[in-house]
Amino acid sequence: MLSIEKLIIVCVFMTAFMAHASEECIKPQVPNASHVSCLGEDKLTVATLDNTLWTLVNEKGELLTDYVFDNIIYINDTLIGVTKGNKEGIINKQGEQILPTVYDGITLYDNHYFRLHQDGKYGVADPLGNIVLPLEYDGIGSLDSDDNRNRVIISKQQKRGLIDEEGNIILPAKYDLLFCCRATNYGKVAIGNLYGLISLSGAPLTPVEYQSIETFSYEPMILKAKKQGKWGLMDVKGNVLHPFEFDQLPRFYPDEVGIETFKKDGKIGFINNEGKIVSSANYDSISIFDDKKYELKNDNLYGLADTAGQLIVPVEYDDISLADEQGLRVVEKNEKYGLINGAGEILLAVEYDKLGYPDDESGVRTIRKEDKYGLIDRHGSILISPEYDMLICCYANGYGSIAKGNSQGVIDSSGKIYLSDDYDYEGVSPNGLLLVVRDGLQGLANKEGQLITPIIYEDISQFSDGLPAVQKDDK
Repeated sequence: MLSIEKLIIVCVFMTAFMAHASEECIKPQVPNASHVSCLGEDKLTVATLDNTLWTLVNEKGELLTDYVFDNIIYINDTLIGVTKGNKEGIINKQGEQILPTVYDGITLYDNHYFRLHQDGKYGVADPLGNIVLPLEYDGIGSLDSDDNRNRVIISKQQKRGLIDEEGNIILPAKYDLLFCCRATNYGKVAIGNLYGLISLSGAPLTPVEYQSIETFSYEPMILKAKKQGKWGLMDVKGNVLHPFEFDQLPRFYPDEVGIETFKKDGKIGFINNEGKIVSSANYDSISIFDDKKYELKNDNLYGLADTAGQLIVPVEYDDISLADEQGLRVVEKNEKYGLINGAGEILLAVEYDKLGYPDDESGVRTIRKEDKYGLIDRHGSILISPEYDMLICCYANGYGSIAKGNSQGVIDSSGKIYLSDDYDYEGVSPNGLLLVVRDGLQGLANKEGQLITPIIYEDISQFSDGLPAVQKDDK
């Protein structure tokens, strides 16, 4: 069958020729013809003596060919397909042979070049029928330039190469693999286990000497290549942008920008999508931390980098905690603790033996230094210096306990202390009255720390909303 791709005309004439006959055409008189039928719109007709073999006839009834064709097929204004048995050929409308009727298949493309198929092999002919690529290939792709950017894959004895749409050889068929080039905007070839880079038109750009060639980034388009076990970077023209010295390089996906990690000499660093080293390979490991920060580790010490790869916390701490609700982190160094903020600034010096968890409501937390306790606020500022023997903050009512020497007191989340050498504070009512105790007797104080009752009662009960009940001398 004669196939005409792209023109979307695949026509085989049956004996009656009804597929292309015009009911209104003028059929010339052809001597001795048993049947005459119109062909296309060029005043050409076909005629037969016995409805078996056909000839091409002009408008005067003159024979343009002998009666030798099984089928005659209109293609376009200049070309006509003909068949003899199972073989195909091409003639022009003057009856002149363009391609002999010897082919198993002929495909015509928009550029008027032909792909030929004969005895399992393929070749290419130009518009005049001249063979420009011998019929010695196992496969030839489409000659459609809109589809293939003017390069066509050919195959021969399980090797691949490239030709242009006119059959000119760009790359001989000597490659085991050939990838070209629509999706990635570059192409590559392989011989054995080694790769080389080719241009979008198929021209060789590098030797075939790389263990791998892959996309590094798309914006801009940069490639990563591996040579002698090391990775480097090159542009799509094959120019080396970074020497082959990396153990590992990342891959940025389409529309992805920013930084990723690379590895060199066993150490990790940052590289951006433009192929620029943001941070040298100084770290044993780099991992995503909370709120998109990076945790850096080297020699069992930790630091932090921001999302741009810039160092914000030096790699000098034994541990760095996750951020709390205020965005603060506990850092540890030589068994001492401090606080840093999200920018890596030190808010509380790394000199405390212990830092408590922040209070759920107020965010305050206890600190301990040399067995003394204090209190800091949600920003790491010291509310109470570490000079107390005991400090707990805060209970559900927003108050806590504090002690120094033999005195016990009450604190609130603002750091206000209720502590006296004359009596102990033992609790706070919802209405703000404070229970005080001395020598087993109880009294009440206000929030200013002033006694509002003498300390003479054996018991003050219902220490909550409303007025308290007091007991004295069993009354």
